[in-house]
Amino acid sequence: MLEIEQRLENDDLIPLFGYDLIKHCSKRKGTLIAYPIEICIHPLENSLNEEGLFRIALSQGKQKKTLGTTLNQLNYEPHVSASILKQYLRELPDRLLTTALLPQWNEIISL
Repeated sequence: MLEIEQRLENDDLIPLFGYDLIKHCSKRKGTLIAYPIEICIHPLENSLNEEGLFRIALSQGKQKKTLGTTLNQLNYEPHVSASILKQYLRELPDRLLTTALLPQWNEIISL
């Protein structure tokens, strides 16, 4: 947790939403996990038994507040982290499962 908090303090105020996944990954050397995904997943690790963790949406007020959130302002509450993670994945400029990669996805599925 301390390492994540230190990273948050050193964040260059990169926008959380609508920012390229590759750029978020390149923010940190030696990993292929985007920084926002790691930050959102960390509070969820101990909350997997929480009811409605990914199902319950944030209130409109909380959601509106998080749209302008940068990584160093991220809340560690599990329901907020889950909602932010879902919103982050929805607002990626490029889809994770692109049609260009469809043959490779189909190959993986057939294994």
